[in-house]
Amino acid sequence: DVGKKTVELLKLSVDVARTSKQLVAPNTPCFNALLDGLASKGLPDDAWDVFEMMQSLYVEGFPTKPSVASYSCVARAIGSESLPTTLERIDAITEQILDKYGEGALMPDRQVFDSIFMAYNSNWKAQDESANHAYDLLLRLEKLSESDPKLMPGLVSYRTVCQALSRSHLPGAMRKAEEMFARVNDLCGDQADHDTSYAMICSYVGNRNETSLEKAAAILEKMESSRSNGPGKSSATDTRVYNRLLFGYAKSKSPDKVQRVTHLFNQLEQAYPQGNKEGGPNIHSY
Repeated sequence: DVGKKTVELLKLSVDVARTSKQLVAPNTPCFNALLDGLASKGLPDDAWDVFEMMQSLYVEGFPTKPSVASYSCVARAIGSESLPTTLERIDAITEQILDKYGEGALMPDRQVFDSIFMAYNSNWKAQDESANHAYDLLLRLEKLSESDPKLMPGLVSYRTVCQALSRSHLPGAMRKAEEMFARVNDLCGDQADHDTSYAMICSYVGNRNETSLEKAAAILEKMESSRSNGPGKSSATDTRVYNRLLFGYAKSKSPDKVQRVTHLFNQLEQAYPQGNKEGGPNIHSY
């Protein structure tokens, strides 16, 4: 295993550094390169062990002070796989970053928090409360940004938290998801991106009540409007989006579900001739 062999090589270099009075000591860029590789390979346990080693060596006097890039890499690694320890680890590095920021020892940027939000989002299926932790962090960053605008969350943060909440089954998650979706719409110029719109449609369809289905249909109409404004729009609809709403109405108790399904199917059939190469019914549509 390349990851484990590289970690062993790093440990060997540390041993050599101790005997040579740190003349060839590994430093922060060295650790960051390894953390980045472990994140890319999806090895969260190895990355966590390396990160803890990095911190311990810094206490010993080695030049291995974790940087913003270190935290970003380890967050990416943690988010690559859902484990029983995932949520605890994400929370731990989040608190470390905020504590060090408060001490003036670290200046975090949007990228590191985007990595953390993505890690929370990736963990939603294993630990549903991850979505609420992401939402709480976003609110904390909004509050901190009042005195430090550099900490104001960006589009990626709002989009990722919205997607996490839209999948959550926790009480109040849907209300929070709608709040985040409104922010994404604002940041995108009144039209959220495709993946976030689809996540909200899936969430509404999962409720299967008339009000939720109407909200899902409204999002689809906005996506169609984006497509009609020009090809290649990132928020444009596709067959998958239509199929999700078709499924929702077909399984609902809506009195006009036959008319709704027929209208949606006809609209989907017309999508391809209008230039949407992703459109057109497939076997799931039928």
